[in-house]
Amino acid sequence: MQISHAITTRPLLLLLAIGAGPAAAQYSTPMRDVDNPDRAPYQESVSFTLDPPFVNGFGLFPTPPNKRYVIEYVTISCTSTGAGDIFPQAFLGVRKILSATVTTGNSLALTPPQYSGPSPFGGNVYRGATQLKAYSDWDPFAAGGPGGTAISLNVFHTAASVGASCSATITGHTITP
Repeated sequence: MQISHAITTRPLLLLLAIGAGPAAAQYSTPMRDVDNPDRAPYQESVSFTLDPPFVNGFGLFPTPPNKRYVIEYVTISCTSTGAGDIFPQAFLGVRKILSATVTTGNSLALTPPQYSGPSPFGGNVYRGATQLKAYSDWDPFAAGGPGGTAISLNVFHTAASVGASCSATITGHTITP
């Protein structure tokens, strides 16, 4: 009787042991790519305001030196107290090193934030997200030393008489150029 009980429980234990490995191997945080050691996850968030009487505002992302930043996803969330405010344009600014003494900048149009509903603290919330493949080098000529803020976000709105506050996140990875 004990022999048959041991035989029927062994396959069950074997299935549990096999299934436990993949379940324990799932991670929710970015990890280094062991096949590409020069590649590391990169994510930065900034908050900024669009103050009257200006129709745009900038978010500047830090870029430590000696890395190339591959940007894969950009999210923007803005809150405005203007009832008829619209956020028609958003641009991602990136920098490319051409030589030891020359850099060039490019501006990429992003999906503009769209109305998503009222804010719980007053005003309206606008959100936008863009999936893309872009890269930016670090800034070798930054005022505070190499690195700087070579990645920027420029967000526009139509109600210049009211202020708006925005937060944005860029996600991707770094590589060594």
